[in-house]
Amino acid sequence: MNFGRIDTERKSVSEQLHANGALLGVSLQQFWQWAGSDLISNSQRGILAEFLVAHALGVDSGVRTEWDASTNTSATEADRPADVYVFAEHAHID
Repeated sequence: MNFGRIDTERKSVSEQLHANGALLGVSLQQFWQWAGSDLISNSQRGILAEFLVAHALGVDSGVRTEWDASTNTSATEADRPADVYVFAEHAHID
């Protein structure tokens, strides 16, 4: 079954969330603050590192994609060929 490609576009922070056209009284910014404020969690730390690299390379104007949206597939095996690797260390001590 092929549902086709879902195109994404870069969001601002002012969009309001809705269900079936009815506003929910909460914004996309509020969701992002709730979901992404813990920058030291494993998943967010990796995404932050990806963003910093994209910003340094000047390619951060698009939308991050977690899977291959053009073929609607993801990798079947771990393969990480790259010219650059980023290692981020969290050095906080309680």
